Amino acid sequence: VPLLFDENSICSFLQGGAPQAASLALKELTSLILKRLGEMSKQKCVENIVQGCMAMVISASVENTAHQIDISNHVQLVLHQIHRSGGSELFWHDMMTSCGVGLFDNDPELVPEGKQIYILCFALLASLVKAASSKVRRVSQAHDLLPRDVGNKLLNLELMLHFLEKFGEEESALKCDGNVSQAVQSIQTMVYSIRRLVVPCLLWNTESGLEEIRVFRRIMCIITTLWKTRFYRENMKFELSLLVEHFVVHVLEIGPQYLPFDQQFNNSGVQPSELKYISNALVAQQIAILSELKRWFGDGRNDLIEIFLNFDLDYAPDNEGP
Repeated sequence: VPLLFDENSICSFLQGGAPQAASLALKELTSLILKRLGEMSKQKCVENIVQGCMAMVISASVENTAHQIDISNHVQLVLHQIHRSGGSELFWHDMMTSCGVGLFDNDPELVPEGKQIYILCFALLASLVKAASSKVRRVSQAHDLLPRDVGNKLLNLELMLHFLEKFGEEESALKCDGNVSQAVQSIQTMVYSIRRLVVPCLLWNTESGLEEIRVFRRIMCIITTLWKTRFYRENMKFELSLLVEHFVVHVLEIGPQYLPFDQQFNNSGVQPSELKYISNALVAQQIAILSELKRWFGDGRNDLIEIFLNFDLDYAPDNEGP
C-alpha cells in the first residue's frame, strides 16, 4: 500500500520517521506548485516574445546549441551535488541559486514569476532525487535493511511518482491549448532535467529494489508513468528502452526465481558479487513486472505496436525474412 495513498488515514508516524500529516502536506504542496507552474507557463511576456522571434530569425541554431551546452553542464553539476554528502539546506540553496537560475533564468518567453516557479519545481525534483538515491544501510551483524532508510526511500519514490504524474498532466493540458508547450523553452529544459535525474536515480536503486519488493514496485510504477504518459514517451524513447531492458527484460529472462539466491548458487558455482546480499527469491519482483505490463498494454492495442516498432526491431542479416 503506498505511504501517501489514503489522505484520511490516522497514523502517528511513517516508517521513515516523518509524521503522516507532514508527508501528505508535502504531497499537497507538490500538487500546488505544479499547478502554479502550468498557470505561469501560459503567461508569456509579449515584449520578450517579439525579441525572441527576432533573435530566432538571426541566430536560432547558434543560440539553441549554446543553450543545450549550458543546460547539460548545469544538470551534470546537479548530478555531482546529488551524490555528494551534505546538508539539505546547502543543497537546496545550490539548486535555487546557481543551478536553478542557470537553467531557467534565461528563458525570454516567461515572466519573472514564471521563472521562479520553474526554479522551485526543479529544486523540488532534485531534492527528491537526492533523497531517493541515498544508500540503504544495513543492521549490524545481519543483512537486513535498516527500516528507517527503507521508509525514507519509499516516501521519496512516491513523491517523485506524484511529481511526474502532476507535471505530465499540466504539460498535456498545455499542449491541448495550442503551441504553448512547444514555445516555452523552460518546459524542454525541465524534460531534459527529468531525463538526466530520474532515470539514473531508478538505476541507482536497482540493488535496493531487488532486495526490497516495496522499493521495486514503486520503481515499476514510475516506469509505468513514463511509458503511459505520451508527453514523456515522446521525449524519453532512449531512456525508456534502457529502463525496460534493465528492469523488465533482464529480470524476466532469468526464469522463475522461487528459491533464494544463496540456495541456487550452493551447487552451481560462485554467486555474482552484485547479488551477494540478496538472499530472497525474485518471484515477487517478477510478478510485479507482469502486473505492470498488463497496465501498459491493457488500455489500447497501439501501445504494443509502438513498443515493437521502437524497441524490438532486429536488423541482423541472419534474422531477415525472404
